[in-house]
Amino acid sequence: MKRKLLFLMTLCAMSVVQAQNDVEMYGTGLIEDDEAISKIPRKPELLTRDYTVLPESYSLRKYCPRAGSQGGYGTCAAWATTYAARTIAEAVKWGWTDRQVITDEAFSPSYIYALAKNSTDTECKNGTTVTSVMNLLKAGGAPKQKNFHVECAGKNVPRWLKDEAVDYTIDDYFVVFDKYCTSQDEKVRRVKKSLKEERPVIITMHIPSPSFHHVTDPWSGACPGDTLSYHAMCVVAYDNQKAGGSFQIMNSWGEKWGDQGFLWVKYADFAKYVDNAFELY
Repeated sequence: MKRKLLFLMTLCAMSVVQAQNDVEMYGTGLIEDDEAISKIPRKPELLTRDYTVLPESYSLRKYCPRAGSQGGYGTCAAWATTYAARTIAEAVKWGWTDRQVITDEAFSPSYIYALAKNSTDTECKNGTTVTSVMNLLKAGGAPKQKNFHVECAGKNVPRWLKDEAVDYTIDDYFVVFDKYCTSQDEKVRRVKKSLKEERPVIITMHIPSPSFHHVTDPWSGACPGDTLSYHAMCVVAYDNQKAGGSFQIMNSWGEKWGDQGFLWVKYADFAKYVDNAFELY
């Protein structure tokens, strides 16, 4: 027990030093929107037998593009929904498993962020809500990133991009659970069920900084002195045997973070820090 505690203390100390010396910025940018979330349809309650047939593990990682980086911009909601979840859904639909093909066909988070952000946010720092981004995906879709890869764009995007984007709208989106769900078991079961249905899960998470910036895989948890920031990411897998049970999360901080941009988070930490979860159709 003492050795484990010493190891965790060492990791925490290292994360602070690394965060202070690291030149890469880890953007977040998620804005809370409890009132709007309360009005989104909930995913239907599942019967007990629907949970009993879940396998010990399930993964959508083979359908994921390479983990991109939002840099220091407040674009996490667009990355989690558009680049991650929307692209994964497209790969599932067409059966793509070649990582390069999926990355080449990924959808543009900068396009969605350009439409969702406040017009006065010329530096793309202020962030957005998940609901505003999802509503844009439902109403007008998003183009491919290869056609619009601008880190911080203005709101006046070309007309031809909007014409392309409308071919890739989503049908709808639902709440898997919200911040008023206090049961760890319920949160875990609902996300597992969505993943088994081959639907990536978008989450809003209070991330402890700086320990979450420089992590081992699986994540060892928060460190003393951490402060919380709000961030959107995408869940792509679960494994009941990984560190006693964990979800694998795709982030938008590039491939140098975690395990090539992915991280296993234990069920207990997931339930503690994640407020809301959504899936798109």
